[in-house]
Amino acid sequence: MHRITPEEIGQAVKKARKTLGLRQRDLAFSCGTGIRFIVDLEKGKQTCQLGKVLQILGMLGITVNLELPVISHEQ
Repeated sequence: MHRITPEEIGQAVKKARKTLGLRQRDLAFSCGTGIRFIVDLEKGKQTCQLGKVLQILGMLGITVNLELPVISHEQ
């Protein structure tokens, strides 16, 4: 299973933002964050706040799918 990295999230955010024709300033304003946060997120900064990241992903139409591990309780 592939574990997604902060850098991959940042690349996805940047690509989606550009595809939508948004500047970093526009995205920051529409999400209620600072431009610095968008810059850091797009660079893959590992300490970006999860809630804000999820908000931005949602704003850009990027979905996140979580898969729980299958654990067998048979003995």
